[in-house]
Amino acid sequence: ERAHRARRPGRAVVIRTTLGHNPGMTDVSTLSGIGFRECDVRARRLNIEHPTVDGSGRFCRLEVEDLAPEAPGVYAWTVDDIVMYVGKAKELRQITQGYRMGRPYNDYTYVPPSQARNPSDPRARINCHINAVIVAGATVSWWWRELESENDAFAEEARLIDAWEPPWNRSRPSGLRAR
Repeated sequence: ERAHRARRPGRAVVIRTTLGHNPGMTDVSTLSGIGFRECDVRARRLNIEHPTVDGSGRFCRLEVEDLAPEAPGVYAWTVDDIVMYVGKAKELRQITQGYRMGRPYNDYTYVPPSQARNPSDPRARINCHINAVIVAGATVSWWWRELESENDAFAEEARLIDAWEPPWNRSRPSGLRAR
């Protein structure tokens, strides 16, 4: 099965409704400049239909390079080199390898039917966005940066969301504010 990593030649990709607002248009040069590492993302299966409460859309099964450590940190999903979502993790590896580790509910790369029925679940929502942009021909990558502690990850996530305003993040994390 051919991976959906490369953009289709000669095809313009317009994803207005999915990409939304990104005033800083933070790109991968910023990520690499502050120590993030990139992992390639491949679509193993697209347009998986699970019943959802809100009819939110279709899901995908992804394969992400297994490079992240089992350590705290922050991560970002990018579409065509633009940051779309920022998150934090107690264990970075669980974000993209949780299914293989026996922890599918911590994994953005696979959405089981029971998880798809929860419209407030960020993993289901982000997986649905990723499916839509890959189907439209965009390139998706996952970036991560290890930090010393969960508290550091929490503070850094808040700082990055405040600074970058990624369009797939619904709100700023509660508690700490970026300085």
